[in-house]
Amino acid sequence: MESLRKILGIQALRDLAIETGFSQRSSKLTSEVFFDLMFYAVSLSQNSSLEYLVSYLASQYGIEICKQSLDERFNERTVHFVKSVLSRLIREQFSKALYCESFLSSFNHVRIKDSTKFKAPSNLEAHYKGCGGSGSTAGISIQHEFDLKTGKFLDLTLTQAIRNDQQDAKETAENVCKGDLVIRDLGYFSIPVLQKISEQEAFFLSRLLF
Repeated sequence: MESLRKILGIQALRDLAIETGFSQRSSKLTSEVFFDLMFYAVSLSQNSSLEYLVSYLASQYGIEICKQSLDERFNERTVHFVKSVLSRLIREQFSKALYCESFLSSFNHVRIKDSTKFKAPSNLEAHYKGCGGSGSTAGISIQHEFDLKTGKFLDLTLTQAIRNDQQDAKETAENVCKGDLVIRDLGYFSIPVLQKISEQEAFFLSRLLF
């Protein structure tokens, strides 16, 4: 939580909470308290039940809230808020790594995309199906695409772990614009997608798939 405060700042966190609809009225469960709760939940590993979380809020902040009310806070607005905070954090981290503008002036966007997968609690299998193996029944994949030219995120999507990178490339090919440079690893390699990028007068960098 301290690193979040240091990189982003409390006011920026509060502003994002309002912009995304997470904070719609005065509440003791502020944006900073919520993220402290999320860090606590991560530290609990598989024991991050609602009972543990409401107990933490009561002991640390004196906030009395029932499990049902806390459960209702995990909605689409909250997901949008967390994604916005993550996007801002990573953008701040990458902003110093940008190349000079003159080097990138030939391109509209310089799109770098990758994904990461991780296991999820088995009760999420209906929403996030895993790839199998090691007894895993649920899994989540995060697709993240970063524009090296502007330092902004172009995509940050949570999907089922069974949805692979090649499938993502096919389903998001329309997002590439004229003059873009697309940089991806072999997991996204697809001849039809590369043809689509070329047809849209964009460019790509990829190793050959043998």
